[in-house]
Amino acid sequence: MSKEINLTTFKNIFQTEDVKKELTLLSSWARGVKQERHIINILSKHLDRENFKFKTEYSAKKNKLKYDIRIEDVLVEVKFCFEEDVFQLKNEIDGTPKRPIRGNFLNKYLEWIDQRPKGWGRSFTALMLIDIFKKKCDYFILIVQSRDLRNIPYEDLENIVATERCVAYNKKYAAVGGYNIKRHFGIIEKLLESINKARPFNRILESVNADKKFPCTYHIYVLEFKSLN
Repeated sequence: MSKEINLTTFKNIFQTEDVKKELTLLSSWARGVKQERHIINILSKHLDRENFKFKTEYSAKKNKLKYDIRIEDVLVEVKFCFEEDVFQLKNEIDGTPKRPIRGNFLNKYLEWIDQRPKGWGRSFTALMLIDIFKKKCDYFILIVQSRDLRNIPYEDLENIVATERCVAYNKKYAAVGGYNIKRHFGIIEKLLESINKARPFNRILESVNADKKFPCTYHIYVLEFKSLN
């Protein structure tokens, strides 16, 4: 008999002290890479301890698509980005001053994805929308890592992924803390609001302080489509 999966399941997982400790360690030893796969592995370890049935990199027979993880009978996709990446999202949603996106950006993106033009795979927004609207995952997890690298010695920065943009971001917004800047997460909220209109979801947001080598917070958005579609 399958165990029930819902938002509370994920909330309980990301609030456990074990997972918080693992994320804190992860922020240090995996600082040289983006950590999507590592966080899926942390999630899997907890699911295993709780005797959930799951399979990572699951290939669904019904549509021949691959999902990051199947838990019991639900399909889950996971995406990871850094806080400073929100401005890439903003440009992809609104366009640029020279090339603004007018009208319903979501419909334009879904049409664009269908055409699969050159370079589409470099768009973080497009990759999210594929998971949600094309692959029709039951749950979508977005992990945003906020980092403050201003006090890291120059010679140590080369061991950390994507440092140049992060340090520039930290310095530019130093007056408001340099990272964990609440108003910038409004860009994510705008994207989620548009998605919610097209494919309604319930959601939770868990933030985990993971200071180790440097100040760090993981912001974990979990969207639940399963019970509403």
